[in-house]
Amino acid sequence: MRRKSLATISGVLTAIALAAAAPAPLFAQSVDAPQPMGSEADVNCFGYVGPENESFSGTVVSGDAVYEQSAFSFQDVVYASNGGIRAGDDYWLLAPRDEIFDIPEGRPLGRFTQYIGKAHALCVKDQVAILEITAACTDVPIGTMLKPFDPIPVPLARRTPMLVNCDDPNGKRVGTIVFARDGVENLSDGVDVIVDLGADTGLAPGDFLTIFRYAVPHTFDIDFNGELRSYTAAIAPPRTVLGELAILTVGDHTATAQIVNMTHSMQVGDLVEVK
Repeated sequence: MRRKSLATISGVLTAIALAAAAPAPLFAQSVDAPQPMGSEADVNCFGYVGPENESFSGTVVSGDAVYEQSAFSFQDVVYASNGGIRAGDDYWLLAPRDEIFDIPEGRPLGRFTQYIGKAHALCVKDQVAILEITAACTDVPIGTMLKPFDPIPVPLARRTPMLVNCDDPNGKRVGTIVFARDGVENLSDGVDVIVDLGADTGLAPGDFLTIFRYAVPHTFDIDFNGELRSYTAAIAPPRTVLGELAILTVGDHTATAQIVNMTHSMQVGDLVEVK
């Protein structure tokens, strides 16, 4: 029995030694390898800023079970007016929402249109198309718009250390957070937003932007005696770095992004600088 035990122990030690000496896996992922910025839901269930009078390929007008439901979901069959729908093609299901404005100047940037799902055209009969919903982010009501589906990849990027308050501005383009998904007010990690920088500034998916604001004090403040006094700073306060966001998709003049790092709570109207 003792010989058997010693032989077993010897075999285990040999296996451990061989495992330690074995070369690293050929395709082991480096800690510096590009990482996905966001998820499929962040790019396929958020939206974009489009023109105010954008044209679409059709509108959901009914469904095969409309007599028992007022909205539709995954695997339901819907009927749409045909404005160019082709059998066999896939289409975005869209819901035009609010108009988006540039916060500093108040100029319109376009209309936010939400992705609410995807549908496959089964057939087309004259002016009506029959489609099956193949993905749904939320309920698909009558009145939902359609346009040709174009896959959106989740961007990959390498993370770098976030800037701090002592870092000087880099002189690159500065923009503003103009919209937050679902109307979120206190922005933090994982929240999707829209900024007023786009392809016209050279922005691309996977780019990083530093979020900041200038630490301007209140005009009135309470002093150490508890009295309300007027206060004016004798110097220009430096900027406060609030966090960092990663670009998900890019339009002509706007981009969608996700907050990936934070030091303070943020809000719509905070500034961003291309990193």
